[in-house]
Amino acid sequence: MTEKKVSRREYLKVAGAGIIGLGVGAAIGYGAASFLMPEKVREVVKPIQTIQGATVAERAINGAKELVESGKVPEGTEIPVLCPSGLAAAIDLVKDEWENQTGTKAVALGVPEAEMYEKPLLEAVAKTGQYAAYLNRPWMLGEMVEANAIIELDDLIRMADPRLEGMPDGYAYPLVKQYVWYRGHYYSLPLDGDTWIAYYRKDLLEDPAEQEAFESEYGYPLKVPETMDEYRDVCEFFTRPDQNFYGNNEPRYKVNCHSSFYWRLANKKFPCMLPFDDDMHPTLNSPEGLKAAKQFLEMVPFFDPAITNFSYGEHCNYFAQGHAFAAVTFPSFGKFAEASGTVTRGKVLYSLPPGEVVEGPGGQSVLNRRTIQGGGWTYMVSRYYKYPELAYYFGQFLTSPEWIVKISVAPGSWADPIRYNQLGPLADPLQYTAFRKEEIDTLYTAAMTAIPLLCIRKAAEYHKVVYEATHGGQARVLAGEDIDTVAEDIIETICSEWEEITDREGRDEMKISWQYHKQTYPIGLIT
Repeated sequence: MTEKKVSRREYLKVAGAGIIGLGVGAAIGYGAASFLMPEKVREVVKPIQTIQGATVAERAINGAKELVESGKVPEGTEIPVLCPSGLAAAIDLVKDEWENQTGTKAVALGVPEAEMYEKPLLEAVAKTGQYAAYLNRPWMLGEMVEANAIIELDDLIRMADPRLEGMPDGYAYPLVKQYVWYRGHYYSLPLDGDTWIAYYRKDLLEDPAEQEAFESEYGYPLKVPETMDEYRDVCEFFTRPDQNFYGNNEPRYKVNCHSSFYWRLANKKFPCMLPFDDDMHPTLNSPEGLKAAKQFLEMVPFFDPAITNFSYGEHCNYFAQGHAFAAVTFPSFGKFAEASGTVTRGKVLYSLPPGEVVEGPGGQSVLNRRTIQGGGWTYMVSRYYKYPELAYYFGQFLTSPEWIVKISVAPGSWADPIRYNQLGPLADPLQYTAFRKEEIDTLYTAAMTAIPLLCIRKAAEYHKVVYEATHGGQARVLAGEDIDTVAEDIIETICSEWEEITDREGRDEMKISWQYHKQTYPIGLIT
C-alpha cells in the first residue's frame, strides 16, 4: 500500500480543525497539531528546519545573514516596523544586537495606537513598501489578510522554526492559535500577551473585621469570588463612596467595555458560549446573553463614574493609589499595583476571574471560568516591503524566547508574558523582576481558559458595536435608568447591528471566516 503524503496546506487545515478538541494539550505543553495527528502523518508534516541554529534567535540571525551574504539583500538595509509608540522601546532594545549580527538595521516607527488600524490598510492600497512589518492587534489579522496587507508565513515558519508551540518556551495554548492563525494559515509572531486576570486587595480580604462584617451581611465567609454572584457581592460590600473607595475598577472606558462584556458572556455555557451560531447569527438574544448584559450593568453602582473616561494608565493608578478593591484586567495592571511607593504594593491577591455554574458534561453542574485575551500585540510582515524574508527574520528575533523575557521586564514595557518561559513553572527567573510569581502562575492557568477577541473580517466594526452599546448602556444606568431595560436594549442593538454587518459583507463568506475562528476558542475545564 502506498503511503499518502500530506501537503502543507492539507496539514494546516487538519491541524486547525483539531485544535479545539485538545483539552489537556495546553496543560502538558504539546503543540495541538503534533498531539492530534497519527504518527505516520506527523513524520511527514513535522517542521522542516532549513535554517540552521540552536536557538530561535540564532536561526533568525542566520536566515538574515544568508540573505545578505548571497546578495539578495544589501548590507545596511533598513527594516521599518510600524508600531504603537509604547512598543518602540522593544525594537530599540534588540536593534543593536541585530545590526551587529546581520548588518541590517531595524527601525521603530512609533505612532499613536489609534493609527495602527488605518495606516496598514492605507498601505495595502498605496503599496509604497514603506513599512517592512507591523506590530498590531491580533484581532486585526482578519482585516489585514482580507485587505492583502500582509503575507502568509507558513513556509518561513517551517524553514526557521520560531518555536510557536509546546514547552518549554513555545507560546501558551490556545493563545498561539488566537494570535497567529487565520483561515487555516499562519500570519504573525506574538510579542505581547494580554490575558485578563482578577486582582483583589488581599489585605482587605484577610482583615478579621471585614470578614466578620461581610459574613454578617451576606451569610457566607468573605473569600476570593468564584462566581459572578460572589464577585458582585464583594464589590458591593467594599463600595464606600464616602471614603473615595469603590469595589470595582474594571476597564470601563469605551474601547475596552466590549472585553468586560465578552468575558461574562463566555462563562454562560459549557465549555464556552460563542457569540455566533454556525450561520453567523448572534447568540446574544438569549437568556444567557441577557444575563451577561445585566451582570455587566449591575457593577455600575460599585465603581467611580470617573473610570468610564479613564485612560489605561489612570485605570491602573486608581487602584494603585488605594481607591478600589478589585479589577479584572490586563497583566501590566500588576506592575502598577506592585510599584514602589504605591498603597497596594505587597497587598494584591491574584486569581482567575470569577465564572458561572452551568450544566457541564453528563448534565453535571460545573464552575465554568473563562477569561479573555483583551488585546495583545503581534508581528505581521507587510506584503509590499521589498525584502519580506528579512522582515520575517527580524520578527522571529524580536519575539524569540531568548529576547522576549528581556523585553517584557524592561521599564515601561508593553510586552506582557505570552510564552511558556514567561509563565508558570517554567518561567525564567528574570520574569519575576517585573511581575510577582503569584501573577505569573495565575496567568499560566488563565491563558488556557481565555477566549479571543473576534478575529474575523470587519472585526473592528463588530467590536465597535459592542463597546459603544455597553459604554452607552452603563452611562444610562449611571443616569438612573432601569438595568433590565438597558440590558435588553444593549442586546437588541448588538444583535441588530451585527446582522447588518454580516449581511452587508456576505453571510456565506462571513460564515467561512467564523468557522475557522471559532476553532480557537478554549474548551478545557479549569476551575
